[in-house]
Amino acid sequence: MSQTSTANRPRSGSVTSACAYCGLSRSKLYGQAPRYPGLFKKWDGKTIVDFNILDQIIDGLPDAAIKAPGPTAGKLKTATAAETAA
Repeated sequence: MSQTSTANRPRSGSVTSACAYCGLSRSKLYGQAPRYPGLFKKWDGKTIVDFNILDQIIDGLPDAAIKAPGPTAGKLKTATAAETAA
């Protein structure tokens, strides 16, 4: 079951809108077709994406392991005199 609320999005959409929704490129999205039957549908010759299936794919992804920034994160490196002379 998808954890994403469907109240704020359409049931399906164009490939372009699906790419904007999930953050994938068209080629990456189309690359998921063999793994996820039903992700793409045809309607009068137009390809649409089933957002419920797309949500299931996203829900099944592992959480990203993000490391905390180090002690120097956010600090700009100042150029030395030799670097600025180059």
